[in-house]
Order: sequence, then structure tokens, then C-alpha cells
Amino acid sequence: MKITLDFGRKVVTLEGTKDETAALLNKVQELAPDMTEVRLILDGAGGQGEPPPPPAGGGLQPRPATTTLRDFAKKLAPDPQVERIAVIGYYVTKYQNKDSFSPAEVADWMALCGWPKPDVPARALFDAKSRRGYVESKGRGKWAITTEAENFVLSLLESKGMNG
Repeated sequence: MKITLDFGRKVVTLEGTKDETAALLNKVQELAPDMTEVRLILDGAGGQGEPPPPPAGGGLQPRPATTTLRDFAKKLAPDPQVERIAVIGYYVTKYQNKDSFSPAEVADWMALCGWPKPDVPARALFDAKSRRGYVESKGRGKWAITTEAENFVLSLLESKGMNG
């Protein structure tokens, strides 16, 4: 078993058997929630085998990150800030299995994507909620995407010939 953490690039690489990588996947998410990419390399499969089975407990598992947040966002090319928030929220929800995110995280992810950070990140999320209904509050300082945001991003993915 080999684990590589690259905090600069926010990448985790797990190399080992299916059982080993499956057992460690949840732990990696708990210990390093800000990582934007998880790579699984299965022994004897050259990285081409089936994904590991979900760990006991049955929770939702993130999709394998086949692309980084920045690449995902750039391919979709959302323009207004509220659309960018929807794309970022979709990625971190679907690919990183995050239930919610903070305004500061959204600002950091926008910068990671090469977009300007909002002057007031909490206000940007409120605007995404009031203008398009793309996010909803999940408590003090926590936000999540809505079905409207998911549908918007799925339509962008479809129009770009990407699968979501």
C-alpha cells in the first residue's frame, strides 16, 4: 500500500489492492477534505480495473475525479458569477462528496479556477440564491447546491458533450 499526499496540488494518490484502497478512501476524505483530486491505482490492474467497492457503512462515494476542478470549470466556461458558483458547487458535491461548503471555500475555489474572488463571498452566495436559486443555506456559514443548480450544470455538460 502506498499513499501520496500532494498538498500543493491538492492531490491524493492511493496505490494498493481494491480492499485496501476502499478502506482508506473514507479516511482520506476525513483527514484531507480540501483535496480536489483522488487517484486510485489498483495492484495488478495498472489503474484500469474496476473501482473499489464502497466501504462498509454504505454512504455515498465520490465519483473518481477524472478531471480537476479547474479543468472541469474551464470546459464549462460559465460566465456570470452565479453560474460559476453553480459549477463549483456541482463539482465539489458530485466529485468530492461534500454536503456543504463555506463562502471562504467558494472564494478559494474561484481563485483556483482562475476567476476573480468575490469581494464579499457570503454576498456572492446570497446572490446565487436570490437570483437563480442555485444554492441554499444549510446553517450558519454553510451552503449547498440546489436541484436548479444541478439541472443547470447538467445542461451545460450536455451542451459541451460531456457526461455528468
